[in-house]
Amino acid sequence: MKARPPPSFVALAIIISLFTMTMYGCDGNTIGNNSMGLNTTVNKTKNLPTAHGIEVTYCEGIGYEYEYRIDESTGNWEEYCRLNATVECPAWDFVGGMCHRELSLCGIKGYTPKIGVMKHDTYNETYPICIFPDGSYCKEVDFFNKNCHVKW
Repeated sequence: MKARPPPSFVALAIIISLFTMTMYGCDGNTIGNNSMGLNTTVNKTKNLPTAHGIEVTYCEGIGYEYEYRIDESTGNWEEYCRLNATVECPAWDFVGGMCHRELSLCGIKGYTPKIGVMKHDTYNETYPICIFPDGSYCKEVDFFNKNCHVKW
């Protein structure tokens, strides 16, 4: 007579199977959200995550190289914008104006990059802005998308 596995083993196997199917798409690529809420996928042929957000569009759109790299200590993927052979920034720090503002679109076009602040009831929102010679300004993302009175 063949021994049957205990019911708890069967339930555990079903839970693991359901979890695995939830985490993997039909093609075997992991699907989920990164910490910024962007949809990301792991391309198993190269084992690289891919994202299609403002951090990629902005970095590459102004002529820089967008890179993924694995943090050896944590095993997590990190995203960088390589600004030249020796200078790089974490992608979100660069897009957010927290790293090498002088190399932002605003800076390379000769305008003054700064950080703007929008006060909310319970927090302050910061974002990069571009100040023009006449004293007017525009959010960097709007300047990049050519939605300012100054075009590039």
